[in-house]
Amino acid sequence: MIEVDNNKSPTNFKYGISIIIPVYNAENFIVETINSIINQSFNDYEIIFIDDCSTDGSKAKIAPYLTDNIHYFCEEQNTGGPSKPRNTGIKKSQGKYIMFFDSDDLMLPNKLVETFNALEENKYAGLLCTNFQSIDKDSNIISSDFLSEYQSFRGGLVPLKGNLFSLKSNFAYSSLLKANFIGTSSVTIPKTVLDGLNGFDETLTNGDDLDMWYQITHKLDILFISHPLHQYRIQPNSISFRGGVKNSLNRIVVLKKQLALVQSKSNVLQINKRLAKNFNEAGMVEFRNYQMDSARKYFIQSIRYRFNFIAVKYYFASFLNKALINFFKKFKC
Repeated sequence: MIEVDNNKSPTNFKYGISIIIPVYNAENFIVETINSIINQSFNDYEIIFIDDCSTDGSKAKIAPYLTDNIHYFCEEQNTGGPSKPRNTGIKKSQGKYIMFFDSDDLMLPNKLVETFNALEENKYAGLLCTNFQSIDKDSNIISSDFLSEYQSFRGGLVPLKGNLFSLKSNFAYSSLLKANFIGTSSVTIPKTVLDGLNGFDETLTNGDDLDMWYQITHKLDILFISHPLHQYRIQPNSISFRGGVKNSLNRIVVLKKQLALVQSKSNVLQINKRLAKNFNEAGMVEFRNYQMDSARKYFIQSIRYRFNFIAVKYYFASFLNKALINFFKKFKC
């Protein structure tokens, strides 16, 4: 059972916020990321870099910044994803609140102070997240309001003060089942909440963050700051954007965990819908790679969770000869 106990004496924590940053081959952006943090108006923080055995110059870029409150650690071997480094960072953290941040993202002014004050004033919250912007590899803004098209959660927002809102756990959870509106670098969680969990799922190379948001929102209310407080860098070579079968299968594992919980009928229908979609995505990758036996298995699984014509269409198309399949793919029959 997750519990919030944010009333511990401050003497139990060395810092107000611990910022955990997994690092893997981040030499091109890590200095810009660090500067966006150390230039914040709030200074009651520590930064914990957990390097997943980078093969570039990430460590050398970080080294000049190491001080009493900026720490660098390296995993013994590459883990292939951020879940293990995040768990390592949690174990080493000494902050009252744990903030997760990606090594190529940038903090906007006042992110730390607004986050800290909001959690201090609303001690019931199991998680705080914010709006954010997206940027390209050259730090040019792609979207100044990344969540503008995410509407599933907005109907449940309860105004608190200024740009700060609360969201009841059941509404936050059901909204996450429809779309993940929680950006990882926007998230801060009380250390006492994380102490009541088993950490990020280290069997997942992608989707471990959403799995954690599900765990928390299934039990606890959350906070949302509606204006952007960080910039999310979109890179074609990132784990999230490389896609492929593995990402779909990771999301399937996360969704199946949710089916194992006591759920409302509407939540079960939504989970089944998402499962069908992810099995279709895995099947489509295999279809494009002419791995038809594997593709058919995924399309069958998709239909089992929710009957849909996409899976049916591609299942039967997988029996065509290669020339007809190329025609099918070209014209998206």
